[in-house]
Amino acid sequence: MHAEFSVSPEDAGPRNPLYRTSRIASTKCELPRLRDDDWDSMRRYMKSMSGCLDRIWAKQFAKMRKTYKAPERRFLKARISVKACAGKMPAPGAHGTYCPANKTYYVLAEPDTWGSWNGMWAAHLVAHEHAHYIQHLAGILEYLSLNPRRDSL
Repeated sequence: MHAEFSVSPEDAGPRNPLYRTSRIASTKCELPRLRDDDWDSMRRYMKSMSGCLDRIWAKQFAKMRKTYKAPERRFLKARISVKACAGKMPAPGAHGTYCPANKTYYVLAEPDTWGSWNGMWAAHLVAHEHAHYIQHLAGILEYLSLNPRRDSL
């Protein structure tokens, strides 16, 4: 059971306190402009997207009278070995992986993705990995592991 939520792993899916909060309010986030073939531009973009998600989720957790702590995140040009996560991060075949062991998500943006045309891809990837972190805080990841036939919530 997570200290953040007082719900058993068996109930974390259907009875999660997160589901009782109101809808997430529309939020405007200013994201920096992406420049072609520029790693710093892509990294700043993904970092800004992550910061926006932190602000959104901090407000949502406050509705539950819970303190939100941002995840660790690593934006990478190449895969790295992470002992806590038992291997390469992001996982082979993926551009993003969340590691519950160290509450960190890893996003791989290789040079062929550093372009002004790739903002939606980067935003989607960061939001997807951030969502796994939120699921972890809420106990939903544990619920899914106990109920393998429930592969989406």
